[in-house]
Amino acid sequence: MNKKTKSRIEKTKNSFFRKVLNSVLLFFIVNIGTNMYAANAYSQSTSMSVKLSNVKVETLFSEIEKNSDYVILYKKGIVEDKTVTVNSQNESPEEILDKALPSVGLTYYVNGNQIVVVENNSPALETMETQEVQQAAIQARGVVYDSSNTPLIGVSILEKAHPTNGVATGLDGDFSLNVQPGAILVISYVGYTTREVPVPADGNIGNIVLTEDSQILQDVVVVGYGVQKKVNLTGSISSVSTKDLQGRTNTNLLQSLQGTAPGVTIISRPGQNPSINVRGRGNLGTSSPLYVIDGAISTSDAFANLDPNSIENISILKDAASASIYGSRAAYGVVLVTTKQGTHEGFQINYSGLIGFKEQTTKPKVVSSEWEAILSNEAQRNIGQTSNLVSDETIELLRNGSQPDLYPNTDWWDLLFDDNRVTTNHTLSFSGSSAKTNYYASIGYTYDDSFRYGESYDRYNVNTNLSSQLNSWLKIRTGVRYAEEQRDQAGAFSLAYLMQSSPSYVARQSNGWWGTVQRGGNAVSTFVTRNPLRVAEEGGWQERNRKFLTIDGAVDITLYKGLVFTGSMISDWSDYKQKQYTAFMPGVPRFLDDGATTIGEVAQSESKMEYNWEDRRRLMYNALLNYDWTNNAHTVKVMLGTSYEHYKYQQQRSLRKNFPTNNMEGMNGGSSTAADSEAYGPLYEDKMMSYFGRINYDYRGKYLFEANMRADASSRFHKDHRWGYFPSFSAGWRMSEEAFMNDVTWIDNLKVRASWGQLGNIENVGRYDYFAAYSVGENNYNFGNTSGSSVRENKIPNAMLGWETVTMTNIGLDFDLFSNRLNFSGDWYIKKTSDILLEYDVLSEVGAANKVSQNIGKMQNKGIELSISHNNRIGDFSYTVSGNFSKNWNEITYLGRSEER
Repeated sequence: MNKKTKSRIEKTKNSFFRKVLNSVLLFFIVNIGTNMYAANAYSQSTSMSVKLSNVKVETLFSEIEKNSDYVILYKKGIVEDKTVTVNSQNESPEEILDKALPSVGLTYYVNGNQIVVVENNSPALETMETQEVQQAAIQARGVVYDSSNTPLIGVSILEKAHPTNGVATGLDGDFSLNVQPGAILVISYVGYTTREVPVPADGNIGNIVLTEDSQILQDVVVVGYGVQKKVNLTGSISSVSTKDLQGRTNTNLLQSLQGTAPGVTIISRPGQNPSINVRGRGNLGTSSPLYVIDGAISTSDAFANLDPNSIENISILKDAASASIYGSRAAYGVVLVTTKQGTHEGFQINYSGLIGFKEQTTKPKVVSSEWEAILSNEAQRNIGQTSNLVSDETIELLRNGSQPDLYPNTDWWDLLFDDNRVTTNHTLSFSGSSAKTNYYASIGYTYDDSFRYGESYDRYNVNTNLSSQLNSWLKIRTGVRYAEEQRDQAGAFSLAYLMQSSPSYVARQSNGWWGTVQRGGNAVSTFVTRNPLRVAEEGGWQERNRKFLTIDGAVDITLYKGLVFTGSMISDWSDYKQKQYTAFMPGVPRFLDDGATTIGEVAQSESKMEYNWEDRRRLMYNALLNYDWTNNAHTVKVMLGTSYEHYKYQQQRSLRKNFPTNNMEGMNGGSSTAADSEAYGPLYEDKMMSYFGRINYDYRGKYLFEANMRADASSRFHKDHRWGYFPSFSAGWRMSEEAFMNDVTWIDNLKVRASWGQLGNIENVGRYDYFAAYSVGENNYNFGNTSGSSVRENKIPNAMLGWETVTMTNIGLDFDLFSNRLNFSGDWYIKKTSDILLEYDVLSEVGAANKVSQNIGKMQNKGIELSISHNNRIGDFSYTVSGNFSKNWNEITYLGRSEER
């Protein structure tokens, strides 16, 4: 139940409507499949099949409790050294006990959902029955409130020793439950801190107050192929929740991450998707992190086009210990995204809408036309040229602006970039659950009116997730994500033209003609051709459409207690289409001679249409085996896995020039001569096979250890150098759990951690660099007096190419103080990249290209990261203040010997 909705309902002044609304909420809580039972109101019609041979009586009792809603109570002394054999088919618990207990001298009595086992043929059997039942039937009673003294309905009340024995609080927050003497109740509610409360001898607990858990979204952090408790993390991970993204007006999710995590830098470029840089650049080429969305390897473009309202959590894996489970593509960090799933809170419909207005925060500082002339004169004098100085009269006319047709002061940025632009986002989602199935679906629409002249952006999103627990050992999951973006803009808009245009040029004359004047004289033809405003309006158009579709399915099979097999298949597809037309433009009339002559023609032969289509397909198979084991002191988690990936890319690019009119939208309208047409279409594939594993050890929540290992084989390398191996180790010590810290109650968590590991990078390796490449060309060789076509080698192969390797060491400190109101995390790291792929000079006598790729470069990054946050609640008002700081030092340590470069 949404906490804001709950708060509004529970504080409704009209008590009648309060009761009605609470009744509706309670109906949903009861019907979402939460199996809780009130005392003395049980229907025990469960039938089961049990086959046990010569086992302890306690084993039979455990089997019955596991498969029914009964709680079995007994004195330990009466069952010691007693064994039974049971072979039953589809029988009730009572029928099974009727057959099994007499052989060991025991009998039983039923009290509500409790079975009381006693010795048979006791001298005072009836008295014993009464005593046992009375002893087992202590009625625990109480009322649950929140911190503002409002009763909480639907709170889970469970007996800790018998977790199937439980109830939910009623309309007034009250409950009653039959429990054993000395029982402890576990009281939990979504969004609040769970409490354990002992039951007094008379059963009257009284008022119980639950406090809101402000850290609930951070308690569990998504890691590679799983989740971990935040307090048990030994690596460096930054977690960003959907709460952190709310209210941001960015249409691009990458931009929304700016400032949310230390060590994560967002780099934006006009007209392009931003890029993420994690802990500095690692080489001279691509240093992008790996993107993983709901377990699927993805791209920055797909990530940027996610609907922020459909995201549950984003984890950024920054050190080797966290990222090495992804091996060869995790050298520069991993961005893990988990989208929203169905909930157990009943059917919900949610709408989220945002309308924002944008203004440019900064603009380039450009000189006025007056100062351009003054500075131009100064530059001329500095080189001894005085013949072409701008006169003082002209400078004055530029300053006073009295004749804008002749002496303008044009602000090109103002003309081409607008303020007060609108951005909007709308998301409608549906979520809920039935007895065994959770579901979530959302549809979203985003529109952004760009600052840039003639540019707009539209995006549509669809996201669905479904999971179903078919039985106690089988669970299936499936999801579909679809996004489509459309970006339109003025065709030949050029930021370079804009920044190079002089303020002393007229953009448009007062009579509507395009500007042809500079400082009282005729402008040069080059300017008129490249007039940024004219090019934006008449220079053509550009359309870009991109689609993303991901379909995934998974099955979880519980093979044994704590042992789960997970198999998944993921199909990822993206389609990109770009169509651009560059128009021809006739000359414009000269303003100074009343249009008698023209200037600035863009010839018809320069018109062209370009079409680009790209198709990317990725098919992934994963198989995981997870085993969890724990006792009072030790917790061990082991994960083994394998994956296979097949990636295929296809591109088709075509171009035609010399269109007879600017109104044609088809490629066939252009000239088909060889000089006016082009075609291009590469096709390539990648394959990767991987094996990986992880082991976690936890001793009493104090001493933490993790080890990871991954082996990757890629088709980009020669078969003798195809495999790369990437280990990591990390450890943590939670000092706050030590006995000597027990009296320091204001420290909730204090942990030091350290990690070391190696990662690989494959993105800068060409797909066929270990093969020789040849090209077919004309006029490459002369045969006598005739030049002819030939085939020549244009790339030298290198079968010795290997993985770029990143070795990283990380030391960190985390602490949470004052009931988790103050949180701090700090990291120091050093990251060394070796075997960076660079082009290496070879002698021209080799007879082909004079460079060959080799693993020779080295680079180092080191830095610190700090983050701190404070959150608090005062009555109904809550607030969070957070900040982060990071500093990175980057050094290129080796690029090869100077004589080799």
